Amino acid sequence: VVGRMNFSMNPKLFGSIFAQWNNDDDEVLFNFRVTWIPKPGASLYFVFNQFGDTLDPPERIRINKTVAMIKFVWYFNTK
Repeated sequence: VVGRMNFSMNPKLFGSIFAQWNNDDDEVLFNFRVTWIPKPGASLYFVFNQFGDTLDPPERIRINKTVAMIKFVWYFNTK
């Protein structure tokens, strides 16, 4: 089962939410991403991931791993 939602606050600030459940392996994945473009050639990304399983009865989600990342990209001209 997969679900995805994209949202935009304005043309320079937007993000997405992604959730996935794999019933064969009883695993779940949650992903939240925000992108900010302050000016052309510059971008800031914030990504938050959570991994878990649904092995515990009665079908509860147990989060096993959480990862948060920030990435900043800046392009510049050397002329």
